[in-house]
Amino acid sequence: MSLPEYREGDQVEPGRTVGQVIDPKAMELVAKVGELERSNIKEGQTVEIELDALPGSVFHGTVKTVGGNNARRFWDDDSSSKFEVSITLGTTDVRMRPGLTARVSIEGDPRKNVIFAPRQALFLKDNKRVVYVRQGNNFEAREVKIQAQNESRDAIDGVSAGTVIALVDPTIPRKTGTSGSQSTGGGAP
Repeated sequence: MSLPEYREGDQVEPGRTVGQVIDPKAMELVAKVGELERSNIKEGQTVEIELDALPGSVFHGTVKTVGGNNARRFWDDDSSSKFEVSITLGTTDVRMRPGLTARVSIEGDPRKNVIFAPRQALFLKDNKRVVYVRQGNNFEAREVKIQAQNESRDAIDGVSAGTVIALVDPTIPRKTGTSGSQSTGGGAP
C-alpha cells in the first residue's frame, strides 16, 4: 500500500490514511511452506526465527494457524503449491518492521529410531514404496513405510542404519552409446 505524502499545512480529508502505527507486541509472521511440509506442521508448534536485518538475534514464537488452501496465484511463475503459516511472536524487538525477511525453523514432532533417506531413493513398485538395498553386487527391492516426509527426504521404517540403498532404480536398463567410437576420457586432443 502506498501512502500519500502529506506536508505541513496540508488539509486531511475524513477517512484518509495519514499514517500507520504498528504495535510490535501484536506483530505476527507469515511464512509459506510447501505442500509436503504442510502435513508436518500443526498449531502450537514452537518456532525459531532469525531476521535477516537483525543477524545474531533469535526470536521465538508458536504456530498460530496453518492455511488450508493453496496460496498460489495463477500468475505466479512458481508452479509448486504453497500454504501460509501464521506465527505468533513470543518475543519482539522495537527494531522489527513489517516486510522484513526471516529464516523460520519449525520444530516438528520428534521421531525416534527412524532412518532418513533422500526422496529420490524411494520408488513405487506394485503400489508399494520400496528402496533398493545392496545385496552383494546386486540390489533387491525392500518395502518401507514412510513415517514423515518433506520436499527433500523421507523418514522411513524398514531398513537399518548403514544399509546401502540405490539412488536410481537399478531395474531400469541403462542406455548405452550406439556410436562405434571409444571415449578418450574427454577434453580436447
